[in-house]
Amino acid sequence: MIVIKQTIRRSLNKIFPAWLIEPDPMSEVPKGMKLSFAFDKMVKVGNLKNIRRINNDIKQDHFERSAGMIQGELGYWRLSSHILVLLAAIAGGVYLKTLLSKETI
Repeated sequence: MIVIKQTIRRSLNKIFPAWLIEPDPMSEVPKGMKLSFAFDKMVKVGNLKNIRRINNDIKQDHFERSAGMIQGELGYWRLSSHILVLLAAIAGGVYLKTLLSKETI
């Protein structure tokens, strides 16, 4: 979502004067703006509020699961990663079997 907001802000800044719509702070860093000023502007605009909330939720969920405070079902991502590893192992086994069968002929 932040990328969409940055893109919209950059586009509007090209159309309207800078005093009406300020450029995106992160696009000003390569032009010489200090990162601390860009960070301060992003905090004032409110870009970092949602990112911090999402990151804190992820950290809290990880801590609760790794500490054993929450037990039970696997999440979607964890389950899909288990399936992906299983499929990779099967594919590797099939590949090795076909490779070995070709060498014996």
